Amino acid sequence: MERFRDERGMVGKLAVVWLLIAAVVIVVAIDGASIVITRFHLSNVATDAATDAVADFRLSHDVEKACATAAATVHTQDATLKVGKTFCEVDEQTGSVTITLHEEAKTILLGRLDATKHYAVVTDRETNSPPAV
Repeated sequence: MERFRDERGMVGKLAVVWLLIAAVVIVVAIDGASIVITRFHLSNVATDAATDAVADFRLSHDVEKACATAAATVHTQDATLKVGKTFCEVDEQTGSVTITLHEEAKTILLGRLDATKHYAVVTDRETNSPPAV
């Protein structure tokens, strides 16, 4: 009977440890899902912007106008996205357009810690070329 006294409370401590582990796993899963959703969203927006820019460049052969069209497409689909000066690259030889977008995923934990903040920053780069004639 004496040897069991030293082990009292072990079940409670073990339960607390497992609950903490479960909480960390759930938070990481939610943050991971948020990052994946952000990546898909950026991919869709960048692809649509590149497609519109390719069509515009094919008609006008004006790089600035094509990039302005791409920026308009980005802002139409997601007004919260900001485009930089180099978000749009047009290859005048081939007519292909590359769009690069950045966004920070809305995370519970990963985006708040300095050591893991870079995981929450999502970058997507999509290239679209005119159809072969």
